[in-house]
Amino acid sequence: MVDAAFAQRRKALRAGLAGWAGSPSAAEAALPQVEGKIRVSGLQDPVEVQRDSWGVPAIFAASLDDLWFAQGFVTASERLFQIDAALRAA
Repeated sequence: MVDAAFAQRRKALRAGLAGWAGSPSAAEAALPQVEGKIRVSGLQDPVEVQRDSWGVPAIFAASLDDLWFAQGFVTASERLFQIDAALRAA
């Protein structure tokens, strides 16, 4: 579930990145998926990640193991954007 204000900010970020990266597809590839479902092996039960209007994730899981796994997954996906942006700027 994505808040409307967050979706608007993400759209603006996507437009800015498209100009910087040279193409909309390159910009889109750098952003983490925040809507829909992702199947990941390693989870025991379903996990839900909700983002507030600023994109801050709230993770809901049935077990601590699944919670920590999801927290790592979310952090890594957001870090990938940062790494990709730094590489493009270099």
